[in-house]
Amino acid sequence: MLVDHYSDEWTQLWWVRADGAATIHYRGEAMRTAYDLLRTKYPQYQSVRLDGPVITIDVDGWSHWPA
Repeated sequence: MLVDHYSDEWTQLWWVRADGAATIHYRGEAMRTAYDLLRTKYPQYQSVRLDGPVITIDVDGWSHWPA
């Protein structure tokens, strides 16, 4: 998984990458936990039906780059 931050101010650019094995969950505890975490962090999800799959990553390495 790669996350980056772009800015017109190039000294503010950065990225971070998590390498590992991904699993797609269509049901089960991992899916319920992810939905609970989303609803806790984003209150607007408390009134929205969540029914899509959840992806978890078993991270075995990190890399990054700051400007």
